[in-house]
Amino acid sequence: MPGLKHCDLPVEVQDFLASGASELLTGRFIETHTIEKIPERMEDPSDSPEIAGLSVFEQRVVLSEDRISSHKVADTQWFFMRARSQPHPGRW
Repeated sequence: MPGLKHCDLPVEVQDFLASGASELLTGRFIETHTIEKIPERMEDPSDSPEIAGLSVFEQRVVLSEDRISSHKVADTQWFFMRARSQPHPGRW
């Protein structure tokens, strides 16, 4: 999609669903965008007293927004891809 080269894009990358997705996105957008990689930050279980009685693994499962793969909490990160150029005047 050629129009994306002028757009700033926040993208949630889930390599656990599509292995190599982060590398694929980086390769496709590196020439047209600067890419800031923002790792997911796990919520602090101490902020949720309702789950205090659960094991550490169970707490991570509850706070992972259901992103579980092979009995471990799956890795997710965000990319903020900022366009290196702006669209021409009068065009989208």
